[in-house]
Amino acid sequence: MSLTNTKQDNRKKLQNLDLMQLSLPNLTPEPQPANPIQTAKPLEVSKFFSQLNTMLTRTAWTKQICIVGEVASAKLTPGGHYFFNLKDDQCSLHCKIFSFSRQRYGAAPNNGERIVAYGSINSYGGYSEICLKVSRYERDGQGLLLFQLEQLKEKLRREHLFDDDRKRPLPKFPRVIGLVTSDSGMAFGDIVKRFRERAPHVRLWLVPALVQGASAPASMISALHYLESLEEVDAIILGRGGGSSEDLMAFNDERLVRAVAACSKPIVTAIGHDGDNSLCDLAADKIASTPTNAAEVIVPLRDELLKEVRSQYSHALMRMQIFLQFQRQKVEALSQRCQLSKPQQRIEHNILYLDTLRTQLAQIGQNLSKRQHHELELVRAKAGWRKPAELIDRYRQEVANWQKRYEEGLIDRIYVYRIILENIRTRIRSLDPHLALQRGYSIVSDSQGRPIVSINELTKGQSIRFCLQDGQAIARVEDVSPALPTRTQETPSANDQENPQA
Repeated sequence: MSLTNTKQDNRKKLQNLDLMQLSLPNLTPEPQPANPIQTAKPLEVSKFFSQLNTMLTRTAWTKQICIVGEVASAKLTPGGHYFFNLKDDQCSLHCKIFSFSRQRYGAAPNNGERIVAYGSINSYGGYSEICLKVSRYERDGQGLLLFQLEQLKEKLRREHLFDDDRKRPLPKFPRVIGLVTSDSGMAFGDIVKRFRERAPHVRLWLVPALVQGASAPASMISALHYLESLEEVDAIILGRGGGSSEDLMAFNDERLVRAVAACSKPIVTAIGHDGDNSLCDLAADKIASTPTNAAEVIVPLRDELLKEVRSQYSHALMRMQIFLQFQRQKVEALSQRCQLSKPQQRIEHNILYLDTLRTQLAQIGQNLSKRQHHELELVRAKAGWRKPAELIDRYRQEVANWQKRYEEGLIDRIYVYRIILENIRTRIRSLDPHLALQRGYSIVSDSQGRPIVSINELTKGQSIRFCLQDGQAIARVEDVSPALPTRTQETPSANDQENPQA
């Protein structure tokens, strides 16, 4: 019993000693574990990627993984494989679509598209990279919508719906404008306000339509067809206010785009704000950046119309003055050709008369200008002025009538003056004495050259001189008889032709 108790006491002492040692700080260095990098066998690079690929392929979640991102650096290889990067704001993953997988999905994704890619993670030792081998993919949300929209745009472009040569010109002076928009939106109020400022004479014909939602394309197509059937409508505005791309998606509907392109009346689109583009804008005849700008595009400013009227009138007056100056120069040229004194005086008198007419015409033109200017001011002052196009046509017609009247009167006077000049010329020629010599008559004069007009100036034996057509002859008076021989016929005898004075 004593030995046993002694052993037990010794064990207790040893346990107490061990407890005391554990509580003391460890003053002896502990053995350090071996470094696995120093002890492991080095691997070749290809061996490392081979083991890494084995590890990736054995992991369950890497065999079928789904990753969403934006396509970048897309490239098609000669073998038909498609390589690209799938990225987000922070990272980028290399992806591959082999030719046998790509053929099942048609067109490959383009740069900038957002897709959801399904596949497995692999590591190719030859390229030392980790990539996603895509087995299938699908476009994600907005990216799919943009892709379908781009396909529709290309389809309509191939059908020449967006060609410039098929676009119709806008009317220069519209009277009735059709409006397809929501009657409760701000765009309608902006358009009406701008029309009242620029052209209050233009009448607006509103056909309310839905501009957002699934039913909007059919509603706008129905409104377009109704306005197209109205003969008095000169042009149509299709528009709405700003909004998100989803709000404006109704204007990318294929049915609505085709209706815009097929409309027989010019269409101006005013969809959203600057930067908002739709397929209806491409098919329309004119694009306005905003609904307010649509009113500025389709109608001219009223002051600009008045300015054009004044310009047309000034141009017509200038042409009339040029014509009168030209006719005056022609008359002066005709007067310079005539060398006779009396016709010259008549021509000068006629020139003075033409100057008087020109002064009167200028005065009439000034009076007409003042009267038309006064009428224009009255028209502009009237609040009920509604038809500037008719006013412009009437003024143009009046100017044309005045110009025609002036031209016809001046031409008639020139023709009369030509006839008067011709009559004067004929009378002067008939008084020329040389013409009488050509008909067989002669001029008798005495030795001093004084003409003898009576037998009382002759004496027997006097020397006289005969002036004939081709020369002179000297004769002596043998006898003087007051009686003249009686003419039995108009044609003189042969003896009379030889010597008419015998």
